[in-house]
Amino acid sequence: PPELDIAVRKNPVTLYTAAANTPCAPCNEARTLLKQNGIPFAEKTVKTKEDIDKLKQVSGDTQLPALLISRAKFSGYDSVDWRTALSTAGYPETSILPKEYRYPAPEPAARSEEHTSELQS
Repeated sequence: PPELDIAVRKNPVTLYTAAANTPCAPCNEARTLLKQNGIPFAEKTVKTKEDIDKLKQVSGDTQLPALLISRAKFSGYDSVDWRTALSTAGYPETSILPKEYRYPAPEPAARSEEHTSELQS
């Protein structure tokens, strides 16, 4: 939808979570909040020392989950703060994603920048 496309272009959302095989209830709650509200996001998993270094570089912290909305940074899960920030960034209160929308698979936080730019080309 056009209104969602504008929010995504102006304020992209990235969620940093623990790797899939690591229990992290707040990470699961954060992912669920974004999906239930129809927020398109990139998920970056933190497992290796390089991933931790990347998380620290982008968020200034190592707490998970971490949410980046454009340049706004949130460490630790707080549904009220996150929902307010997403609304301020132009995301709708309820999902308007088409039913066939599929979220991209999570990728390591420290994935090489060269590979990432190749994918965007």
